Amino acid sequence: MSDTAELFEKIAHPTRVKILKLLEYSPMAFSQLKNKLKIDSSGNLDHHLKKLENLVILGSDGLYKLSGMYVPSKA
Repeated sequence: MSDTAELFEKIAHPTRVKILKLLEYSPMAFSQLKNKLKIDSSGNLDHHLKKLENLVILGSDGLYKLSGMYVPSKA
């Protein structure tokens, strides 16, 4: 699979796009993301975070943040 196709697969779900947008502004804990996204199931959020592998990382401080691979547009 090409890098482009892999990227599109990662962001193919609206929840994943919302995660990226939230993390664009500041790192967040799992519980913060869950609350902001209004997701009831921890397993559901975990699934989406795993799909965003390499775009979202879990820092040593326990906060999820964007990796250097995702650069949001400033347009």
